[in-house]
Amino acid sequence: AVVSTQSTGRTLSGHTRGIACLQYRGNLVVSGSSDCTIKLWDVEVGVILRTLEGHDELVRCIRFDGNRIVSGAYDGRIKVWDLQAALDPRCAANQICIRTISEHRGRVFRLQFDQFQIVSSSHDDTIVIFDFLSPHDYYSDFKCLPGGSPALISECSGIFRLDSANSLDSLDSAC
Repeated sequence: AVVSTQSTGRTLSGHTRGIACLQYRGNLVVSGSSDCTIKLWDVEVGVILRTLEGHDELVRCIRFDGNRIVSGAYDGRIKVWDLQAALDPRCAANQICIRTISEHRGRVFRLQFDQFQIVSSSHDDTIVIFDFLSPHDYYSDFKCLPGGSPALISECSGIFRLDSANSLDSLDSAC
């Protein structure tokens, strides 16, 4: 990593193509790039702690908490990574990705997650909710709140599309 300190801050360089997304917390920055990698940076020291590989196209969205990193890419896949393993230099690279979710048929544009589920949206016109605790891996059932915001109202397996009228169209549902 190349670190350059300016009067206004620090510049970190290490990706070989443009950076599409990042999140930071404390001294840790996690970035995703069109070089198909995810980098974990220590901004205090100015070094790359780990490079994660596994996506085949641009990494478009990235989120992390104290345990996991969740990434979404233009390859249509969402990957769940073990953050603590990624921060441990003794951990082998093949032990860091703990799950790959391939429910989307188009580019993944956005995602959010908490301790129970991942919510993602895609160019395939779907919103997928992946349940960490469910044996079926994903569930969805939405209602639209004022302003068109989707909200989960009950557990139900499926993939749904939110149409231009903010109505939910079931593409594949067990409801």
